Amino acid sequence: MVECSTIIGLLSSISLPFYSNYNKGVKISSIIYSIGNIKTEMALCFQKNNGKVLGCNKTITELSSYKRNPNISELNVKNGIIYIRFNLNDYNNSPYEITLTPDILNGVFIKYNESGNACDHPAIKCKNKV
Repeated sequence: MVECSTIIGLLSSISLPFYSNYNKGVKISSIIYSIGNIKTEMALCFQKNNGKVLGCNKTITELSSYKRNPNISELNVKNGIIYIRFNLNDYNNSPYEITLTPDILNGVFIKYNESGNACDHPAIKCKNKV
C-alpha cells in the first residue's frame, strides 16, 4: 500500500505542473483567438483613415467586436497598436502581456508584429515576433 501511494504521489508531482502549463496555454490561446475581431475592427479603421493608424484608438469598452474574456485584465488600442495584459502570470510571476503593432507599407496594412512575454509561451506561437 505504501509503495502504491508513493508511486501515485510521484506521478502527481510530475503531471500537475504539465497540466497547469497546458491549462494556461489553453487560456492564452483563447485570448489570442478572441482578439481576431479586434484586428478586423482595426483594419477597417486603417481603411477608413486611408491607411493611417493615427486616430485608431479604442479602450476595452469602446471595442464593439470585443467579447468579454475573464483572462484579460487590460486591453486598449492606441494608434492601431493593440496592447493586452492577461490575468495569468508567467514563470517569473509577471502577468503575460502582448503588443500587436501594425506593419504598414505605403499606406497598406501588411501584418501585425507581435512582442511581449506572452510570445515566450509555447501555446502562443507568435508568427511575427519582434
